[in-house]
Amino acid sequence: MAYFEKMLSGKGYRCALVSTRKDEDGQHFFRKIGYRDCGALDMSGFTRQCAEEIFLFKTF
Repeated sequence: MAYFEKMLSGKGYRCALVSTRKDEDGQHFFRKIGYRDCGALDMSGFTRQCAEEIFLFKTF
């Protein structure tokens, strides 16, 4: 992720947005490296996905 963030920053991007399901451990990883929650989407109405999709962002 550090390489990815450095590459984005070098191209002029000022932040990154990622997502993971609420029932997956990815959210804990992203929070640990500085990403903050910025929203969620309930996918149950139009997919088989039962858990919410969580969106996180980090400013460089």
